[in-house]
Amino acid sequence: MTIGCAVDKLDTTQDLQGAGKTPTLAYSCVVDRNPVIERSALIWVTCLLDIETVAPEKIFVHTVETDLDVLPQLAARGVNIVPVPRFGDGKYCNKLVQPLSPANFDADILVMNDCDIAATGRFGTALSAEAAMAGQVSGRFALGKTADFPNPPLAKIRTLMEAFKAAPPEALAHDSLFYHPLPLGYFNGGLYALPVSLCAEFGAAWQDWALRLLGDPRTAKILERHAHHVDQISFYLALRDLKLHPHCLDERFNFPTHFPHPESRNASIEPALAIHFHNNLDDRGLLGLSGIRAIDRDVIRVNDRLSALGLETDWNPGEDKRFRSWRSLEAGVSMTTKNAPLLKSLLQAAGIETAESVTDVCCGSGAHLVGLSPRGYRGFDRRARMAEAATQRLPEASFTTGAADAPGDLVLCLDFAEYVAGFDAPDQSVRMLAELTGDKLLLLGEPRSSAQGDLVRLLRGTGDFPEILRLGQFAGRPVYLALKRSDASDLELLDMAQPEAARLLQYLYAGKAMIPARFGAELEVLSRMPTCLDAARIAVLGGDPTGSFATALALRGVEIVAESSLALTAEGAAPTRGGDKPRPVDVLIGFAGFDEDGRSDAALRQIARNLVPGGRGIVAAATAKRSDALVPGSEGAETGAQVIRLLEKQNLVLTHQARVPTPFGTELDGLVIEVVKPRVGIVGTRKKFRTPKFLRDFERNLRHRIKGKKPKS
Repeated sequence: MTIGCAVDKLDTTQDLQGAGKTPTLAYSCVVDRNPVIERSALIWVTCLLDIETVAPEKIFVHTVETDLDVLPQLAARGVNIVPVPRFGDGKYCNKLVQPLSPANFDADILVMNDCDIAATGRFGTALSAEAAMAGQVSGRFALGKTADFPNPPLAKIRTLMEAFKAAPPEALAHDSLFYHPLPLGYFNGGLYALPVSLCAEFGAAWQDWALRLLGDPRTAKILERHAHHVDQISFYLALRDLKLHPHCLDERFNFPTHFPHPESRNASIEPALAIHFHNNLDDRGLLGLSGIRAIDRDVIRVNDRLSALGLETDWNPGEDKRFRSWRSLEAGVSMTTKNAPLLKSLLQAAGIETAESVTDVCCGSGAHLVGLSPRGYRGFDRRARMAEAATQRLPEASFTTGAADAPGDLVLCLDFAEYVAGFDAPDQSVRMLAELTGDKLLLLGEPRSSAQGDLVRLLRGTGDFPEILRLGQFAGRPVYLALKRSDASDLELLDMAQPEAARLLQYLYAGKAMIPARFGAELEVLSRMPTCLDAARIAVLGGDPTGSFATALALRGVEIVAESSLALTAEGAAPTRGGDKPRPVDVLIGFAGFDEDGRSDAALRQIARNLVPGGRGIVAAATAKRSDALVPGSEGAETGAQVIRLLEKQNLVLTHQARVPTPFGTELDGLVIEVVKPRVGIVGTRKKFRTPKFLRDFERNLRHRIKGKKPKS
């Protein structure tokens, strides 16, 4: 939800002047000796000068070291270089020197940025509008965006304030990502803005609180791993003490791109006004992609401008780079190590390794093919540099510069925006894709905010695709599998109104001579799962982590937890890094009796140990045809009823039981049992009271005295 954002209402100079005086802005940052920070400062200044068109005299680069390599480059652009001393911890708290800087800002509002901020073109105009709006509420205000994460959580902030005799937070907001509660005015340190007239007063209070927190050993004890956020906490405490009005900006003003966002929010994310890229730089030293289409369009536009200005370079930030998981597939498609396996699973599910021929339009750099073995593959891309990069990466494959002209059983279009750019209208491009497609078309569409039209309507309009499955989301974009034929109707096992992932499974299994025994159980399990499971942690035991069932789950936005990360036995837990205990999961699915090695035996006995309170456990077992008798190896139990009794002994509550018949051509039927781990206080077990230690010691000594023995101390 957008809080107090006026940019949509005040988007023109005339509107801003109508609301009163347009506040003038001065921009400030602090640079120290770090290759990533120095590179980021160069990007920050360049974006302000060449994209925001800010006058150089309004930009102030504060530095704690005057011999940095980047300073001459910045000084040559005409910006102000201001030497300042280190403050506080000498690292994160250096930013606190800005309000008390010796520089003359000569502006109404001081904008204090981290160096790793890239303005995209409308940042200054929008921030001026917000400052004007805040000034109408109170002349004493501060602007910022509530922190991305609860760093630290609200409970720790309350404890810290109580320790320092400060009143608890009166009003609450929420973090910008996962909606955890935080104090109103607890801003992310990447962007603070203050009236210049308040800088001296606020700077003194901000520094005073920071020194109090840093000088007291209770701070580190209370905050633990969040202790380096003293700069943010002291800003909030100073804001409270001085009774400033906290004006909250929305995430467009400070959009982070250094971690994956919840998939459920990607479709509603608006273009950024300023990108907070942290260490997410690519190998050219430019901004790394986020995996969110609306943001990546801005990233690419900013990068094109930076590259045109000569800022592109060979970039190796070192082995200690914090966010090495981010990488670009190509200029139009982005992914991280988190969703790269999902893309591979999507391609495998579409049949890239079984199709007789594969045509890849807008193939890009070919990075999505690494680890796959397509037959009869031909890649096409109008961009010569992309085809050349793909050829260097995979010299054994065929890549061609130009429009696709070779049909294929499977056609891939992973960048529809780039493909449609070569046609006069989107429907023409879809008709061409239909002509190229022999059997299946895997298409990554665009967000709802795009102007590419309704892809499903366009695909149906060709008359060539009787079956179109919407598989889910990838990098914020809808994924469609359009089929020119459908064999699923021959099975008559499934109502086609069931979830799309189940229909995908049925399609994948339809062409096999023998339907797997677990097929019916998989469909039943999927029908029991919500269609959207964003951020849920799910473990699948006894299943192939790269199989179609795991793919169907991943398409719903879940995090698939590895079996090795669970506590599987009563004797001990699986080893984890740093000695951390295995984290429980939201849903645990165990396929019992489908494995030859019987590993799921321990999983059934210990299912309660691996679930969070309120979590769901699902056991999919194999049974004899039209019987409740389990096949050998199914947990050592003889019937499904015994499995249920075994689960109930662990205080799990039965919520669903279903036998899943399969055609008599298959060997086994399926049985699905679902249980819930009760939350605290739900199960009516009698609480066990233990005799206090002092009474136990008294009784023991009394017995010793009666027996004439010396009492134990």
